[in-house]
Amino acid sequence: MDSIFTTCEHCAERFEAPTRSAGGLTNCPRCGQATEVSGGSDPLWTALVGLALAVTVVAVTIAYQAGGGPAAAMTFGVCALIATIQRLAA
Repeated sequence: MDSIFTTCEHCAERFEAPTRSAGGLTNCPRCGQATEVSGGSDPLWTALVGLALAVTVVAVTIAYQAGGGPAAAMTFGVCALIATIQRLAA
């Protein structure tokens, strides 16, 4: 069984956790509290980042096609990206 090392958020115990729990939760063997295992990526977060990038591309395309030129397209795209990230973080 492959394993990775992680540190408990509650008692600072360093312990091995199964690789399959990377990016998820496992119980600390010392204090028994659920603790996050580093590594891996959250599929929801990956999907949301993809959505934010898609919104930005669409915003840049619309601004450019509307005749605003590259500067307007980039400004509009950056604003769309910032607004999307703020909504995701809320």
